[in-house]
Amino acid sequence: MPERDLTSESVVPTSGKTWGLRFSLCAMMVIVALLAGVFGYLSYYRPAMCQVHYQVATLAIDEVDRLGLKFHAVEDSPYQWVLDDEQAIADLLKQQQSPQPPFYQKQYPVANWPRQADSYSYIRHVSVDEITPAQASGEFAGFWGVQNAGGQMKFRAEAQIAHRQPAEKTVDDQRSGRYDEVQGKLFYEGALPKNYLVFAAPINKTQYHILLVEVSEVSESDPATYQPGTKPLPPTIPENPTST
Repeated sequence: MPERDLTSESVVPTSGKTWGLRFSLCAMMVIVALLAGVFGYLSYYRPAMCQVHYQVATLAIDEVDRLGLKFHAVEDSPYQWVLDDEQAIADLLKQQQSPQPPFYQKQYPVANWPRQADSYSYIRHVSVDEITPAQASGEFAGFWGVQNAGGQMKFRAEAQIAHRQPAEKTVDDQRSGRYDEVQGKLFYEGALPKNYLVFAAPINKTQYHILLVEVSEVSESDPATYQPGTKPLPPTIPENPTST
């Protein structure tokens, strides 16, 4: 009988030690897996910097459609987007800058993902005819984002935008004070544009409202300096003192 008691008593502490060892090993494996996940995430998604330069203008619908660019719809918005690697839209804007400069342009550094806030507004005095003064105006409120995902640069744009301008008089309608207006959502998330990201929406039967976005990667060692092979853009000033 004493031998049986000694044998049964020795089983209890041995079983407890085994369970404790298993629990420790499981906890260690969970911690290692969590640390591996965290370090994997941090090594895959890395911070990045870019410089965003954009222009706001209008272009003739027939001139843009003639380029044959394949625009992509933005859900629940009159605006569409396209990556213009051939800078065809930019060339059209350059052709009209002398008689009709952009309504607004801006250069803006971006170093966050997915949202870094940005906004603007503008008012420009325009002439409907020789004696009728009027104004064109617009606003933008939204976010830019940039990151390095597995060695690939990603860019994001999300905003609300609006533009209004005096309506052109027609033979059938000679009333003054009428305005053409377009407003809606902008959205893009994908590869960093090689040249230009373009958003466009018709403001009337003859013109598109255009947001032309150029994105350049910036050196991490000096955010104010572009990487080799790119040229810094000159500082820009809004066209009208009332712009912000």
